[in-house]
Amino acid sequence: MTPHPVLEQRDHGTRVVSSPAPIDVAPTPLGVVLTVDQAAARMNMSVRYVRRLVADRRIAFHRVGRSIRLIAADVDAHVAAGRVEPLTTSEVWRNLRSVG
Repeated sequence: MTPHPVLEQRDHGTRVVSSPAPIDVAPTPLGVVLTVDQAAARMNMSVRYVRRLVADRRIAFHRVGRSIRLIAADVDAHVAAGRVEPLTTSEVWRNLRSVG
């Protein structure tokens, strides 16, 4: 693979300055990659729900050609973000007092 030369802009035109050394970048591992069906099974939801999340861009996804792939960590993060903490008895009574 031949690297692209670095160009320098001058008043009278453009000239080649130098060719940078090729950068060896290792691809970052994505972790477990899931199809839409697998992501739906992992969340225990319907495929339609996962496709709606993707269409609304409410979950991170990767497009590989025409296919949609989701990273398992992103699916887990989406589920964790929807966590709702339970109310305690004291919070319920405090909220009731503020209503009346």
